[in-house]
Amino acid sequence: MSNTTQVLSLDGGGFRGLSQAVVLAMMEERTGRKTADCFDLIAGTSTGGILALALGKGIPAQKIVDFYVSDGKSIFSTTQTGKFLRWIKWWVCSKHSAHNLSSALRACLGEEALLGDSCTRLVIPAFELGLRKPYLFKTDHDSRYETDWTHKMWEVAMATSAAPTYFPYYKSSWGSCYADGGLWANNPSIVGAVEAIKIMGRPSESLRILNLGNGCSDFACGKPSWAKKFGVAGWAKDIPELLMDASAVSVASTSALLWGDKFLRVEPKLTNRLCPLDHYDPDALRSHALESARLNSEALRSFFEHTAAPYLKMRRASQPH
Repeated sequence: MSNTTQVLSLDGGGFRGLSQAVVLAMMEERTGRKTADCFDLIAGTSTGGILALALGKGIPAQKIVDFYVSDGKSIFSTTQTGKFLRWIKWWVCSKHSAHNLSSALRACLGEEALLGDSCTRLVIPAFELGLRKPYLFKTDHDSRYETDWTHKMWEVAMATSAAPTYFPYYKSSWGSCYADGGLWANNPSIVGAVEAIKIMGRPSESLRILNLGNGCSDFACGKPSWAKKFGVAGWAKDIPELLMDASAVSVASTSALLWGDKFLRVEPKLTNRLCPLDHYDPDALRSHALESARLNSEALRSFFEHTAAPYLKMRRASQPH
């Protein structure tokens, strides 16, 4: 499979990212191979970006599962005020503080670890608010990439996962402000494919893409209530999940048309309602993820038979550490 280029694409989706980690942990256990050793490039958005950075740091997928379970509840903690007061608060400020997320990411990824310390090529989407345009954090796998690799991993993780309404935007130590990459690339499959073809110089026909989703909901509005039928108030609660899920599915459909059976999307089926990004239910997510992994076990195993090409770091000696 030396002529094959494999891309791992990890969707955004808040706490639902646990499902991706569960699938990868199962495959690492069954094959005895690290995920980062099997993919030439990993693209991850939001929670998928956090997972991508952890894999690049060399953290086993099972330890990432443990991170979601142990830290997820505190990251998405809510005050003890009533439900109505929390809903009102959500209208005027972010639902969750960034403090717990920042602390958890520093502990998981390390205070000083740089994006350039990754053991594999990474592409992490975010949205730069000052310039009002998409931004891609990239490891130094091309000589033209002179800056991003010097940024700390935990800061890149904060930038890609600053989901509007859930968390405040992230102001980085280098002065730029970012919002969640899910605003434009919740499914980064195309982002990863373009990087592999146009920057890494790999032929399009050589690509195999594994795309891990975070759980689709069999959601039907049915007969709309007045809240669903009229105005912002009716849509406010569900619109972040609807937009991000719609974006992810759209990219998956396009990718399947472009690459056919060389594109595989594995996504657990959730409940018959929308699953909020901050809904903490590790047991249910783990169960759904394991079921989807079992249904796709042979196809998943084929991705873990590949050995990624060596990652040649192009960092410049003149750049600061």
